[in-house]
Order: sequence, then C-alpha cells, then structure tokens
Amino acid sequence: MVSILYCEDEDIARNRAIKVLTREFPAYEVVASESVRSGLEGITKVSLHPKHLTHISQETILKRLKAENASLSNLGIAVTDGNLIDPFAGAGDEYLNGWNLAQILRGLGYQGKIVYIGFGRIPKGKENLFNQSIPKYDEKSLIRYIRDNLQ
Repeated sequence: MVSILYCEDEDIARNRAIKVLTREFPAYEVVASESVRSGLEGITKVSLHPKHLTHISQETILKRLKAENASLSNLGIAVTDGNLIDPFAGAGDEYLNGWNLAQILRGLGYQGKIVYIGFGRIPKGKENLFNQSIPKYDEKSLIRYIRDNLQ
C-alpha cells in the first residue's frame, strides 16, 4: 500500500491531519509521527530505537537505514513541519527536525514530493530538499497538492 508520511510535533495539528488525510485518501496508508525516527520507522519498517544506534543523529539513522536496505518504494508523498520532537533523544544526541527528515529521504534516493508545512520559512540552503511550502493549517491547499502529486 502506498503511504503518505505526515510528520508534525503538534498533537492537535497531527491528529486533525490524520482524520482529514484518511478521509480524503482512503486507498493510502497515512503514517503520522511526531519525530523523524518514528516517521522513518513507519515507512521503512526498520527499527531506529536508540538500542540500535550509537547515538541519534542524521548520519547514524541514514547509515542504519542503508545497512538494512530500507525501501521507500511505497512512499507516495512526505509532509513535514520544521520542528519535530523525539522522546528518546538524550544527552549527546542530535536534535532532528523536518530539514533532517528531508535530507535523510533524499539520501535514501527518494525523488518524490516533500512538502514543508509550517509557519516559518525553509532555511537558506534547504529549499532544494522541498517541492512545496504550504501553511500549516491550510488543509485545502495541502489536500489539493497531495491529490495532484501523489505517486
């Protein structure tokens, strides 16, 4: 089944998106997460629990996913906020955000659409990772974009 990855740390926005995306795209699996790690686990089915990593960082996650031959073949589109949380992160771990998620997806060879949702701007030097920027609560624009670009 093709997946829509939706990463958002704000519970209200994430829960609303799950309802809306599930209703609008019933033939697709909606993988919703508050963190980079759990979102990637949901679409790759590879455990990224800290017990499998020396520490949490973009590099260690990408390395583990490549070592496990993680597949993104079922990822139809990725949507992410800039700020994400990771309840397992501890001292010495890298803070991973939506920019890291986009870099990891691209590092795994994902060429599909990645949408930034949020209030801020995409940081300079990260714009090439994203195909579109849509305000966080603009559900109509997000649904229209997903419908037009879902692989």
